[in-house]
Formats: sequence, structure tokens, C-alpha cells
Amino acid sequence: METSKIISLYKGSVEIKFNPGNHSYYLTSEKPQKRLCGVTTHIGVLDKPALIPWAVGLTVDYIKDHIELIKSGDVDAYQILRMAKEEANKQRDVAAEIGTAIHAWIEAHIKDESPDIPDDPRVLQGVNNFLEWVEKTTATFLWSERVVYSKKYGYVGTADFGVKINGKKYLADIKTGNGIYAEVKQQTAAYLEAVHEEDGKETYKGRWVLRISKETEEDYKIRMQKKVDAGRLTSIPPFKVFEAIFLDNDPESMDRDFQAYLASKLEYEWKKIAEKELKELR
Repeated sequence: METSKIISLYKGSVEIKFNPGNHSYYLTSEKPQKRLCGVTTHIGVLDKPALIPWAVGLTVDYIKDHIELIKSGDVDAYQILRMAKEEANKQRDVAAEIGTAIHAWIEAHIKDESPDIPDDPRVLQGVNNFLEWVEKTTATFLWSERVVYSKKYGYVGTADFGVKINGKKYLADIKTGNGIYAEVKQQTAAYLEAVHEEDGKETYKGRWVLRISKETEEDYKIRMQKKVDAGRLTSIPPFKVFEAIFLDNDPESMDRDFQAYLASKLEYEWKKIAEKELKELR
């Protein structure tokens, strides 16, 4: 298990302890130390709306694939239903392992740790596409896995990496999955606002989000064909193994996204208080 790390920020005036095991942050430069809430918790970045229909779809597909067994009576129908329920969890865990491996390889590469070439073709696919983007943009790295903290607004988080392209600095975030969700705009805006608060306003010129697919083209086509067969799609869209999107073509986007983040933070904090008040009234 990884041990906790002490991070010094704001020229030593702020000290934060980060526990990798449960991904918790503590402000230790205050006495008593204070637990901090992270950006992803405020915006519920792990609760993507697409996950629910994805899980339901996997469950339904599993039942369809085993419907003849159920009809034949050769297998307990309740056993199939239980296994169908677990299918989404199994595939989620596999996908999480692939995503973690891609993140870990990129982090090691940025830190010049010369990571081994991945054996898993899905991880290798993601790594190669990332390296192609770096070569194409002639990007150079500034830092990796930077803990950021806003003294003004009291939130914390870990940004993926900083990069310099054509002499300008950018904050970049990696997403491994099938889509890019709106929450990434709030997440990266909060990170960049904290970086500007510590480093100086406008030191970074915007945000990149890189989406790296965790599935092969063959897996993608199988998944999409099921949607076509079910009538949810008329044809299979082109496979996109990698996407690099610059979030700040609109000069007002950063401020708009940050204001949206503050609204999410306020709602999160309000809900915690409201739930406590309701509990006390019962």
C-alpha cells in the first residue's frame, strides 16, 4: 500500500497530506488539521449519466445471450439473472484496470522513468496514440500528477499533467473511456483556477482533454452492432481510438466552466447540510 505524501504549496505556506489508499487530502498547515473535499467529489465525476444505461444494456444483453438456456430448463433462471447482474461489474472492473494502466504508463513516461512497453494490446494502443499526439504537437512536459489547492475557495484535487506547446503552457486531463462528458470542463476549470491562484494569473493559456479508448476496434464494432440490432442506432459510427480537444477556443469558456463548478460545489455542500438538518428533525 502506498504511504501518505506531504505536499508543500504556495512557497511553503500551505501543507497538504495526501493518502493514495483512499484518495483523501488533509490540510496539515492548519491546527487541527482539516480534511479537504476534492473537485471530483463536488461534481460527482464518477457518477456519469451514461453508466446507468450502459450497465442496464449489458445486463439485458447477457440475458438475451442465455435466453435459450433459460427456456430449456437446463439452468436455473435465477442463476442467470444473478450472473447478468454481475456482468456490468465485471466489465467495469476490467475497464478500470486498463484505464489505470494507461494512466500509470503515461505518468511514468512524463517523469522519465522509462516504463516497459505494455503487454496488453489495449493499453499499448492507448499509449501509442498518446505518444503520437505528443510528437505531432511537439509537446514538452512541465509536471505530472500535481496536487492543486485553492486557498480562496477551499477545494483540492490532482491534475494529470502540464504541457508546453508552441511556447505556451496548458493544463491537460486524460480520460480513458467511450466518451467525454461535460463534467470534465468543470473539473479542469477548477484545477486551472487553483494553478493560477498559486502560480499567478494567466500563466496557463487553456486546457486540453485527451480521450484514450480502452477497447479495440473489434470490441467497439461488436458493442455498436448490438445497438444497431436493438434499433438504437441505424449504423455503426466511425471508431475513434483517440481524441484531443482544446477546451478554450471560446475566450469565455474558462470562466463559465469555473462558475459552473462553484455552483456544483455549493450544491454539494448545501446537500450535506440539508441532509443533516432533516435527520435531526426526524
